[in-house]
Amino acid sequence: MPTPYNAATQDALLGRSTPNPVYRRIAAVILLLLMAVVVFFATGLRTVGGLTNNVTISNIVISASIEDPTATALANAMLSDIRGHIPPHEYAAFDAHHDLFVTTILATAKDPATQAIIRGDVREAFILLDTGKNGTVDFTPLLRQFTSALHQADAAFPNNPDLIAPKAVLTLKPNGTSYPIGSSLLTTGWILTVLSVLGAFLTARFLVRNPKRQLWAFGVAVGAPGLFAVGVSYNLTHASFSLSKIKEDLARTTLTNLIHSVAHAYETSGLILIAIAVLGVGLWLGIRLVRQRTTPPTPTI
Repeated sequence: MPTPYNAATQDALLGRSTPNPVYRRIAAVILLLLMAVVVFFATGLRTVGGLTNNVTISNIVISASIEDPTATALANAMLSDIRGHIPPHEYAAFDAHHDLFVTTILATAKDPATQAIIRGDVREAFILLDTGKNGTVDFTPLLRQFTSALHQADAAFPNNPDLIAPKAVLTLKPNGTSYPIGSSLLTTGWILTVLSVLGAFLTARFLVRNPKRQLWAFGVAVGAPGLFAVGVSYNLTHASFSLSKIKEDLARTTLTNLIHSVAHAYETSGLILIAIAVLGVGLWLGIRLVRQRTTPPTPTI
């Protein structure tokens, strides 16, 4: 009868030293946990890096302002802010033109001139962050695009951007600190992802002896951070209540849409990790099965 395979016995016959199983298991657990943490950290870098560039942010804002249901929500939020800055005796006339104003706002958002201003404002903010210079971004010209269009739709509507948001100026104070945003974070995130996935594979392959546990170790080390990222996405999607302190409806709705965009990006990054884990385990198992079928049986002496 053939002798069952035993890794420790084979190592002893070949004169190789066998590490203490307890120490090996502890090392495997620690390294796999470390790889999982690095994978999740890299996921955050990839997510933030993919979003934090002026082109992506501009596209998010523009898409939200021209595509329903977010476009209509933003238009209604803008009208709600305007209504809060007009005298009460004008409410009836203002409400009577509500549908006209919504249509006007949506048309203005699709105007190439409006979109050019949005891209310019976002680009200016990113330049300040990238160079570390203190400065301001004045959104008044952007707001004037809408109040001017509303004034043309209804002559009784004053062309005053303060009706939407008084002192619409964003102050940025990097104080000489240049923030590494955009492509640098994205590249770093992908490098760390590749290295940590490879590290999880090597740890599972050489520190975990049981073949089934090897697959589980690799799958959990890579897939669990993906599930956690999906959980972060869910929490961000339902975190709108934290913006309740923002009084302006337009600002609150805009930030909510941006947060949802970040949540969607986190969900995508998490699903990518889960796909890597599933494909990695499937490929590893497939190679193992092929080897078992092609390897001739060891003759019995």
